[in-house]
Amino acid sequence: MDCNLAVRLRRWWGSYVTNGGVAGPEDPAYLRVCSINVLVLFLGAACAIFALFNVLVIGFHRAAPIVGLDVAGLLCALVVGVDFRRSRDVDRAGFLANAACFAILLAFIVQAGGDDYFILWAMLYPPVAFLLCGPRRGTIHIAMFVGVLYVAAYLGMGQWNHGHLELIALSNLVGASLALATVVGVTEANREYVFRRLVNTRAELKRISIRDELTGVYNRRYFNEVLAREFSRSLRERRRLALLILDVDRFKDYNDANGHPAGDEVLQRVAGVVSEAFARAEDLAFRLGGEEFGVLFHVSRPGAAEAMAERIRRRVESLGIPAAAGEFDHVTVSVGVGYAGGTPAETPGSLYALVDSALYRAKRAGRNRVVAATSADGDGAPTERIDVVDQKG
Repeated sequence: MDCNLAVRLRRWWGSYVTNGGVAGPEDPAYLRVCSINVLVLFLGAACAIFALFNVLVIGFHRAAPIVGLDVAGLLCALVVGVDFRRSRDVDRAGFLANAACFAILLAFIVQAGGDDYFILWAMLYPPVAFLLCGPRRGTIHIAMFVGVLYVAAYLGMGQWNHGHLELIALSNLVGASLALATVVGVTEANREYVFRRLVNTRAELKRISIRDELTGVYNRRYFNEVLAREFSRSLRERRRLALLILDVDRFKDYNDANGHPAGDEVLQRVAGVVSEAFARAEDLAFRLGGEEFGVLFHVSRPGAAEAMAERIRRRVESLGIPAAAGEFDHVTVSVGVGYAGGTPAETPGSLYALVDSALYRAKRAGRNRVVAATSADGDGAPTERIDVVDQKG
């Protein structure tokens, strides 16, 4: 029971500080989102506790001004928190949270009148400003905060007890605050720089890990990942997902006759044709291995995938690349096509097996053609493994 409670608390805290997943650790705004939510929770809880303490222990009549400030701080925290939950606008929430802290902390300092607590409120603002606004805007807000403090001391606002807030003492406090602000600002600026570098490096590594180096299209490992995801989404959203697999005909003969550099150029040109034909953001082209390519895309009507496959076949043939052997004068491709969600394509693996079988039928029928998968293609086909790369020739 205790373990379950701890797990639930961790999940709740993770959801709370990220505003329901609005930002992840790789997001540049992640620290700001967490800071806003933690600050709102801390400000609201602290003001509520102090208000109760002042009312119950000191008495409302004696502590009415400070209780009023506590209630104002609690209301500010609630307004910022609710608005952030609804809008999920990080910049807006950061501005509101910073403005609330600016006003509430200044009010506490003036009300404290130079007693032992005012130094605490003054030292809290610099790190808060940097976390919520960043190094540049945070510096501006800290300068404004310090300026208002000087004006308050010079004009004698509030009841300055013990003479603690005379200009000389205030100058010492401001100097210490600025030193703290400088340390926090430099640290925050370096953190942002390192974080951006890490995010960019991670994005580049991700791009490299899912792309085929030769052709620039996505690789086989990413295909396996995307096929399962898109298959489930197509069933959930009742959209027609099509899978197209094409294979360059007699590619081994072409490689043997012209050499691997020429073969690589053929693969690049075929990949270019595929990428140009499937240019929508949701169309995904892959190199599945060797001379085999795949495309995942959504269509709105039956027969649309076959039409796209036929267009690809014609465009490759129209490249006019001289064939090294076989019954055609130019390099050609054979294509298999199938759809998700139909029988027997009930899993990602079975869909791949169906289309792969249709591609084999296109090869056996004479190559340079498009063949649509049928239920007969699923007889005896594997239904789960989709990580075997075949050389069809």
